[in-house]
Amino acid sequence: MQRICSLNFENNQDYSLRLLLHQDMEPIRRWRNSQIDILRQSSHLSHQEQEAYWKEVVAPSYQMNHPDQLLVAFLEGSQLIGYGGITHIDWERKEGEVSFLLNPEEIESSKNYRKKFGIFLELIKTAAFDKLNLIRLFTETYDIRPDHISELEARGFQLKKRLTDAIEVRGRKVDALIHEYIADER
Repeated sequence: MQRICSLNFENNQDYSLRLLLHQDMEPIRRWRNSQIDILRQSSHLSHQEQEAYWKEVVAPSYQMNHPDQLLVAFLEGSQLIGYGGITHIDWERKEGEVSFLLNPEEIESSKNYRKKFGIFLELIKTAAFDKLNLIRLFTETYDIRPDHISELEARGFQLKKRLTDAIEVRGRKVDALIHEYIADER
């Protein structure tokens, strides 16, 4: 396995993935803070917390052969429109959790969101299975995100478990859905 920093990602015509750059951290912090309800994040991130995360977690992971996560920028042309990756990587079991967050300005319609999320899923599956040699991807999604769930399922992710009343969002209990995708199902 090569170091993460030397990975080359597959791209499609208009969209691509690349490793995160330091300059991506501030827009990502703002996006995370504005969409906190759909994330497993309990409080807003400060600039200092985001900077520490870059220095202590993200940047060092690029020099590892088997980091705990692979975070990538999602670009349309050369414009950063989202980010995500594979987190909680278990190299022994060859699996990891897909994460994805789109710039809120890009979420103009459910059709647009689904299109961009679908493209991201195809690119991240290629990275996971062809570059990292993983065999299983999974996701955890709150059931208040029907477009996200529909696109996961349209791209071959199968619902494996429903965690009833897993978390409180905006004053009400919501379920968390666990989906998975196995490499040989491609």
